[in-house]
Amino acid sequence: MEILLLIKQIVINLLTWLVDNPGIVAAFIALFGVFRTIKATDKRDSAKLEADIKHKDKEREVALRKDVYLAAASGMIKANKYLGAMANAETFDHSSINQLDEFFAANAKIEIVGSNDTIERMDAVMRQFSESHYTLLMGALHLSNIDNEIRITNDEIDQKMQSYNRLVASMNQEEIRNSAEITSLHYDIVALGQNVNTLENSLPGFKNQYRKMCMKESLKISRLIYPAVIAVRKELHLELDVDRYAALKKDSLDKIDRDVDEFLTKLEQMH
Repeated sequence: MEILLLIKQIVINLLTWLVDNPGIVAAFIALFGVFRTIKATDKRDSAKLEADIKHKDKEREVALRKDVYLAAASGMIKANKYLGAMANAETFDHSSINQLDEFFAANAKIEIVGSNDTIERMDAVMRQFSESHYTLLMGALHLSNIDNEIRITNDEIDQKMQSYNRLVASMNQEEIRNSAEITSLHYDIVALGQNVNTLENSLPGFKNQYRKMCMKESLKISRLIYPAVIAVRKELHLELDVDRYAALKKDSLDKIDRDVDEFLTKLEQMH
């Protein structure tokens, strides 16, 4: 009981003191209000700071993706141009594929920063480039083999002609008519000459077919580039009328395809 009376007396004394000193009470209330304001301000500042950090992180991420995608776009154009340039089989420098390092590097980076759709679209471009490049390399090898066969056969004809001329110079007319070696050389030279004529006559047709292959393979890449561009623009939230853009690119590529066929047909008719 004494403890309860003591607590009661303390409470009464405290209330009496607070009533007698209203200024101090007001100061405490004001101080409490200041603490609450500071706490609320800190909370708002922390939230704003966190939002700013997230925004800057997003900006850095978008900037990184833009750099990667711009490099990829440049690389795709170079890859497409590379396939088209392979049509000049006689003068084409195959070591120029080193110029596509940017294309290959950008594709590797897209695996890190790209969305699933962008990665899928760029992979499609890369796969088609690899397939087209291999196809055209095989075509170029076939043309090279024909050129080499013509050159080797002509060298063989020259060697046999030299042997033929030496024999003829060392014999009289009767010996020439009766020489089995001269007869054999004569038939060999004629057969080799016919073989060269056949190869040379077929070469323009093979070259036209190869040019057509180059242009067609290049168009295959072009038909995969614009879906990749659409995927990138969606990922970067860049405005684009997708249907209109896709229809425009398709119409343009279809026209190029028809023009290529018409040009190559005329070229074949000239030969």
